[in-house]
Amino acid sequence: MEHATKKAMASGVLVLAVIAGWTHGAAAHSFNVGLIVATDAPTQAQLREVRDGFLLAAAERDGHPDQESDGHLGGLDVYLFVTDLARAAPHGVRELLGREQIDILAVLGPDRAVAEIRPLLDGARPVLLGPGRLPSTIPSTFRESFESAFGYAPGPHAAAGYNAARRIDAAVRPLDGVDDTAALRQSFAATRDGLSWE
Repeated sequence: MEHATKKAMASGVLVLAVIAGWTHGAAAHSFNVGLIVATDAPTQAQLREVRDGFLLAAAERDGHPDQESDGHLGGLDVYLFVTDLARAAPHGVRELLGREQIDILAVLGPDRAVAEIRPLLDGARPVLLGPGRLPSTIPSTFRESFESAFGYAPGPHAAAGYNAARRIDAAVRPLDGVDDTAALRQSFAATRDGLSWE
């Protein structure tokens, strides 16, 4: 009886260790992005454009039909949470950060919006991605892919969402994760003035 009890306890410990390993492994293969649209009172159509542009980039390299995430960036599952600063204001951003474990907070809009949001972030998480310069000429392949995927022509908001996702992909892919926050910041700074979409 005592031997059976010890064996059962050992099995229970093994099961807990395996569950803990699965949980840790799942967390290591995904990350969350908060996308803040900080232009003056964006319309629902503009917010949809930003989201669709982001999702297009998240589907390009590693996407697959049966995925449960919003897409893949850097070879990892990405989950996207979009809001706008005009309606959410700083308290809405704070609420998002309290509700979801956001790893990267991407701000699309003027630099002053980044300055407004930066004080809301305590500690190392999330890593802030400020606005980046778009290519001087938007490739026709982007326009064609976007229209094919979503059924309407992309505007500047779609391009901004796409660019943010491409910058995140460029930062995350060589790191195979989002744990190295210093390397993420360095990569985001390096792509601020432009990133090739080719």
